[in-house]
Amino acid sequence: MNHQKIILNWLSISYCTSQNFSKDCSLLFLHGWGQNYQSFEKIYSILDENNISYIWLDFPGFGMSDFPKTDFWIEDYADFTNDFIKKIELKEVSLVWHSFGWRVSIILWTKIENISKIILIWAAWIKPKWNPNKEKIVSIAKIIF
Repeated sequence: MNHQKIILNWLSISYCTSQNFSKDCSLLFLHGWGQNYQSFEKIYSILDENNISYIWLDFPGFGMSDFPKTDFWIEDYADFTNDFIKKIELKEVSLVWHSFGWRVSIILWTKIENISKIILIWAAWIKPKWNPNKEKIVSIAKIIF
């Protein structure tokens, strides 16, 4: 693996590419919340053995990447990832996401055209907004029934 850092949107961002990395077609790994690139370490060795091109990045605030200067929302992580894809000049990318990466990728998928495939690994669903009234009704219904 080739570990690198770039400056993107005034942040130092950590990323890594496989030895045979190709901008023409690669897997882009997006990690889950509170994690970093190490989430996929076992997968990287399998990809290396099979000569498959990949790239991963640590989202801002995770792993070895800088913390963002302001709060980031899901849309911000998607925009950031889009900026990363453009900066690295990836022509065709297959997204491999885990957990929180799923939410980012849904938005990302609607913004860029060069995503060829999506691969889910234990994807987290978008959480519904908390409704205290619904919770009370469910509690009362459980008592009654």
